Amino acid sequence: MTGLAFLAQEMAAKRMQLLKVALPRATRVAVLSNPRNPLFSQAMVEAMQGAALPLKLALQRFEVADESQFGTVLEDVAARGQEAVVLPEEAMFNAHVRELAALALKHRLPSVGTKDFCDAGGLVGYGADFNAMFERAAHMVDRVLRGARPGDLPIEQPTRFELAANLRTAQALGIEVPKLLTMRADILIR
Repeated sequence: MTGLAFLAQEMAAKRMQLLKVALPRATRVAVLSNPRNPLFSQAMVEAMQGAALPLKLALQRFEVADESQFGTVLEDVAARGQEAVVLPEEAMFNAHVRELAALALKHRLPSVGTKDFCDAGGLVGYGADFNAMFERAAHMVDRVLRGARPGDLPIEQPTRFELAANLRTAQALGIEVPKLLTMRADILIR
């Protein structure tokens, strides 16, 4: 057996750190969770909680069972005074980044998620460079097709990551993105 791991829990924790860089005064943060994917969702929330504590961020979990709940849940997030929302890298959320980014902006919620989420209108995005991972996967398939035993190939982790900041979203929310974030970003959406 071989393959690629994409470090979902580590990415979730890193997104909390980036949220604090983008919004240094934030203290109350919502995290979306899919109850239909309980083991994955719990692992993501625990990783975020571990990262949030030293950053003095109080996380509140909001469950979203399907896409029909996005609007009401984000309205509830805003009504409860959350200062930002974080989306874990979860299949349902990944499939609806445009809708989630638009709803976060509508409710004036700065948001952090994947790079694709940032491309769709989220404030900050961070994650593994999937193009680089696909190249590594092709390399592994090639080696197996040439006779290598999958068990002899290591499971690889990503080595390249992408940080994106959406300056249009920041402007729409009246947020000045700190220079530290813009200087570190691989992608600035203007």
